[in-house]
Amino acid sequence: MPSGRYKTITVSEKTYNALVELAKQKGVSISKAVEILLEEKAPVLVDADKIYKAIEDAKKEIIQTIIQNLSKYKEKRSWITSVKDAFLGKREPLILKDKPITISKAQIFIEGLYEPPIDVSKYNARWIEEPDEEGRVIGISIVPNLSGGEKELEEWTEQYLVNLIKDLLANL
Repeated sequence: MPSGRYKTITVSEKTYNALVELAKQKGVSISKAVEILLEEKAPVLVDADKIYKAIEDAKKEIIQTIIQNLSKYKEKRSWITSVKDAFLGKREPLILKDKPITISKAQIFIEGLYEPPIDVSKYNARWIEEPDEEGRVIGISIVPNLSGGEKELEEWTEQYLVNLIKDLLANL
């Protein structure tokens, strides 16, 4: 008999036969078969420090994701603000990278086009040809269809400008 402390237990004949069968399948004693069963069915014990660390790591990951998304939002918001400010004349003209578009006070100039790639009337705007000093058309300007006034220009900017620019960028 193996060394160690042992106790006697009473089990039903059905349970005893199942333990004998399990012991044969595993090639171990009945006592070892019971230990195997207990190990397989025992609740998993987890270190509280590991749980706390996992929660803290998850919090850090969530916070990092939120910060990244806020940064993207701020960049997008900053770009929209820059476009609006250029159009309202509150800053120097804005020249878009990789596109022949310049946004300045109350106009969007597109170099190299002879007509707009979109229907600007759906943005309550119109387009005009822009000539160089020699009278050759070098592009077009899209301007709001307004009668005048700074307040009217600000309202048009809020209502149409960003979507007009998005539409232009998608179609150039």
